[in-house]
Amino acid sequence: MKKQILNIILLAIAFTLLWQSFSGKDKQQSPELEENKGVLLESSKDSYVLERESRPIDIKVTNYTQNEVTLIYPCAEEILFKAYPIDNQNTNDCDLTTSKTLKLASQESYQLDLLPYSHKLFTVAGFYKINLLWKDSSSEEIQNTNIVLQFKEPSFITKAWRVSIYKPIYNSLIALAYYLPGQSVGLAIIILTIIIRTILLVPMNKSMKSQKAMQEIQPKLQKIQKEYKGNQAKIAEETMKIWKQHKVNPMGSCLPILLQAPIMIGVFYAVKSGFSFHHEYLLYDFLPQIDFLTLNTNFLGILELTQRNYIILPLIVGGLQFFQIKLSMVKKKKEKSEKKKDDNKQNDNMADSMQAMQSSMLYVMPLMIAFFCASFPAGIGLYWGSSTAYGIVQQIFINKSK
Repeated sequence: MKKQILNIILLAIAFTLLWQSFSGKDKQQSPELEENKGVLLESSKDSYVLERESRPIDIKVTNYTQNEVTLIYPCAEEILFKAYPIDNQNTNDCDLTTSKTLKLASQESYQLDLLPYSHKLFTVAGFYKINLLWKDSSSEEIQNTNIVLQFKEPSFITKAWRVSIYKPIYNSLIALAYYLPGQSVGLAIIILTIIIRTILLVPMNKSMKSQKAMQEIQPKLQKIQKEYKGNQAKIAEETMKIWKQHKVNPMGSCLPILLQAPIMIGVFYAVKSGFSFHHEYLLYDFLPQIDFLTLNTNFLGILELTQRNYIILPLIVGGLQFFQIKLSMVKKKKEKSEKKKDDNKQNDNMADSMQAMQSSMLYVMPLMIAFFCASFPAGIGLYWGSSTAYGIVQQIFINKSK
């Protein structure tokens, strides 16, 4: 079992490194790079999906001249670039005398993520020319450089997920924070977690009861496997009888988890998206005008939800996860037996195997969750910790029930 777990971890690491190596090769740059002069634009990819909240649209500006250059913000907007469909050549419809500027020294680079502005810049699928205006310090002549990127329509599944899960969760979170005292985002995350877990209370109860029942009948299943060793048909038949006798469905613990997964992902991206005016387009029309700057992302004065917390929050969430898993494990009762030593030895081996698997889950899972919490903004860790605390209370009631 331990060897299989190790192989899975190594395979996952290898796949991740392989994916990163391939994804890093897809690099688009402005044509002037061949001459190695001027101000150049580069992008890690040459195509993106419209309104994809999880992937940045990164543009890198590099000054390859020998002089300092001035980058010009078109129309005095806060965004450095102007984007337009490739068949539209009207690039100078702004009053450049009132535009803001940014200085860039020789060989210096500037990185910008266009994702927050994507809903304004890229409205329909197609090819877009990203245009940058600049001028050399030795000349007043305004020059431009550009790069062409493709924006594709999201798939039907992505659209359905956004409409049915992501946007409702995001709007609920923002609305809760807006109406709560102090406009606390942290309190809104906790309340939203309680609402979601309460909606899923019935299926999660069934899942926990099914998991508990499966652990309780393990000795009987082990006895069947030992008694009919080598006869897979008989083992399957007797196993089905045990499941039917105890009203256990082995898939009963999986379905609610699968049901909860998209909701958890929705909350993850709702918190990860942040709380800025760039996401106003996600809000429903019937909601009041919400000033994102008034939302309080500092929870209890000690936890900034938009930033990572590397120690305290991961330790708390990991501890809660450990406690929940510990509660879900069925304690074995010591029973007297007059079986032969060979049988006892075989039972001990099977018990040791089960114990090793449970111990791996008991200690590895909390460590993974703690690492997960330390890798993302604290708001996500707060959601996970609140959900785990709710699950602990739920597990206590399940354990008390017969």
